[in-house]
Amino acid sequence: MDQELTVVSNILPAAWVEIVQDGEVVQLFRYSSEGACVADTWHLTVDEAKAQAEFEFGICDHDWAEVGAV
Repeated sequence: MDQELTVVSNILPAAWVEIVQDGEVVQLFRYSSEGACVADTWHLTVDEAKAQAEFEFGICDHDWAEVGAV
């Protein structure tokens, strides 16, 4: 069975990304330059989220900075 990919919407480019861990849930959020969340992905671990960010944006482990709780 061949499947054809169909674009359903265009995602704005990410101006910055954040990894948020809430209990056992880890999400990689992508934000537009206007501050709107334009996409997110769910991951089992922070390391998996970092690997996804490196794949998509070239962000290496040493590029991350921890910020205080809001």
